[in-house]
Amino acid sequence: MRELIEVGLYTETLSRDSVGQTIKTASVAKIMAVRESISQTEFFKAEEAGLRPEFKLIVYSGDYAGQTRVNIDNDDFTVYRTYKPCRDKIELYVGERVGSNYTEEES
Repeated sequence: MRELIEVGLYTETLSRDSVGQTIKTASVAKIMAVRESISQTEFFKAEEAGLRPEFKLIVYSGDYAGQTRVNIDNDDFTVYRTYKPCRDKIELYVGERVGSNYTEEES
């Protein structure tokens, strides 16, 4: 499987309001990426680490700034590993944490 898709990369910033409470603000940058299947070896290594691997995304290095959450077709995923095969591209390995009920509300 190899397809060109639009991906939302979440960037979260923390700030303080007028009374000193911490406020988390999320913004989403839309970029284009190539989605590919992961290898069988990658699948089993991620499973052993308590992850549910889904696929990898290939994006331009300039579009990626260390984000750990991505949105694809209104589904949120976690970037659990990255690999930079060359200077201008980076591979994002994406999946879900197994057994996690962690959710976040957007501000």
